[in-house]
Amino acid sequence: MERSCSPVFAVLALLILSSFSALFTVEELPIPDLEESQSDGIVLSTAPRNSHSSVDISAWRIGDKWVYETTFDVAGLIASANISGASVNTLTGETDVEVEDVIFMDLEGIQTLAYQVKSEGDFSTGNNGAYLEGYNGRVDMEYEAYDLIRVSDLATIYSNFSVDVEFLPLNLGFLAQDVGLVQISNYYEPPNEGYDFPMIMGDTWNNSYYSETNISGESDYFDLDGYNTSGNGTTTHQITQQGNPSNSTKSIQYTGCGTSLKINAWNESGDPDGFRWYCPAARSYAWNSFVESSLGMQIDWLLKEYDPIDSQGSNIASSPGIRMTVLDVNPQFDRVRPDADLAVWANYSSNMGQTPATNKNLQLRWEVDSEIQSLTTRFNGSAWSTFNVGDSDDNSTTIEDVGSHGVIVWDPVAKFVGVSTVVLDPDVTAIDLVARTDNVVVERIRDGISVNVQPNSINTIPGDELKFTMLVQNRGTETSPATDVEVSSPDGSSSRVGVPSLTPMESLSFVANWTVSVNQAIGNISLTFEVDPDENITENGNRSNNIATITIFVGRIPLANVTVLDGFLTHENATVNASMSYDPDGGDVTCDFHIDENEDGISDITRGEDDCILEWTWND
Repeated sequence: MERSCSPVFAVLALLILSSFSALFTVEELPIPDLEESQSDGIVLSTAPRNSHSSVDISAWRIGDKWVYETTFDVAGLIASANISGASVNTLTGETDVEVEDVIFMDLEGIQTLAYQVKSEGDFSTGNNGAYLEGYNGRVDMEYEAYDLIRVSDLATIYSNFSVDVEFLPLNLGFLAQDVGLVQISNYYEPPNEGYDFPMIMGDTWNNSYYSETNISGESDYFDLDGYNTSGNGTTTHQITQQGNPSNSTKSIQYTGCGTSLKINAWNESGDPDGFRWYCPAARSYAWNSFVESSLGMQIDWLLKEYDPIDSQGSNIASSPGIRMTVLDVNPQFDRVRPDADLAVWANYSSNMGQTPATNKNLQLRWEVDSEIQSLTTRFNGSAWSTFNVGDSDDNSTTIEDVGSHGVIVWDPVAKFVGVSTVVLDPDVTAIDLVARTDNVVVERIRDGISVNVQPNSINTIPGDELKFTMLVQNRGTETSPATDVEVSSPDGSSSRVGVPSLTPMESLSFVANWTVSVNQAIGNISLTFEVDPDENITENGNRSNNIATITIFVGRIPLANVTVLDGFLTHENATVNASMSYDPDGGDVTCDFHIDENEDGISDITRGEDDCILEWTWND
């Protein structure tokens, strides 16, 4: 039967802001005295001022296990499948993760050690948590995954996971129907560096790689064709928080992760691409939020238990204890100039470090340059050697170093590894105070919603509240004297706050807040901050990085102009034309059309159109 249809189409015009090179001087943006409280302009705060130390990589062992509380949100997947009336609640369960082996791989001609990791779990919506084909019931899912992780830096080489989904009408097992079996594999060349050890609050890096994603399987509900992708990509990462992994609605159950680092990710378009919390005590992530945007699926793993093999005094819910067998790697320096010779000590012992492991044949591995040396421990369980670090970069690009690489000591019999990171820094000096432009953490609050934005792409509109966490760091090899940091506004006014002595690689953070004026003109404005502005520290070996500039673009939201023609019948094309939508600040406009198919005020289907014109056929 045909009927006249007047579907409700909700249109969201998405703005991709273009960048401008011009810098506008903005009046009436004073930086007040630090002790004053003001509601207008830039507000600096002496509290909280937090000192941060770097976190280096920890080695895994075969048999290490983690248990994660897990949620699968498939609402977007159901919506994109255009299944009329269908709904599926979030699936919940637990994921068991275990290191199964340490293996050799050939990566672009380089012999590379990798962890082989298996994950598996069973998940469910619970009874009456799903509605399909006119029936309430339960959706159950089996999950299995295998990952290959590079030992030297925990970069992902390859990941593969499968999900097997069943629907149980009326919650009855004997009525179970196969919804689908889906396999997703991801390969990265070079490996995807989700971490950039050593890590510290505010660290920012870009990770460029070639990736292949293959999605296969079968389903009566979903069309899996056309999702395979390959090509070059770039992900930007920034450490935006330090503390216990949590947000306003969730927190992890494991209680030993109070010094975790939150790593936000953005894709090359600047869109959020999930996040991870790295927990030093658990030697891995405490919370991983994975987004598969092509399928409309989000998975969150939150740490519940960590059970490290060969450990004394561990508590699976709170503490890793101490490894009974210890293989430590201690470079002479953790930061050296490229092409320098570096001494490395390996200390091997059992009984929590009390009994030296003598006459053990080991390998020293600097894999980035295919440097492999044979070592033998002496009477005290120690072995020593030197090698040239070379000048190879890595694929986690930063502005302050050439590269950071893990130096590995490997016991090929027991398959134990020890690893420590060495940074190649052409500007390393005894004292080097740095105002970290790339490490500015920016939080934007708009309409009560807080998001972190990339420090090199701060786009705002009038009324936005901005919170800047700025960092000063001593990147030298010796402790720096106390000094000041000075922050200057666009109109030239400035204010200062004290910086105490900082140990090597230690950083200090301070906070500035600014609300964008409702009358703020379109364009760029800038803030600067400078450490040791009076140049009192004569030992500072590199003053070129003492000053940092933060650029903020103030724009406007795009304006939607939509034409919807009524009177179309079922199975006839209806045109929704939003091509007259525009962006007042000159950026490009694309459109997402949110379609309320059930006329219940809830968006059921989303379609993106670059030309802002949607052709839609109403099926029923």
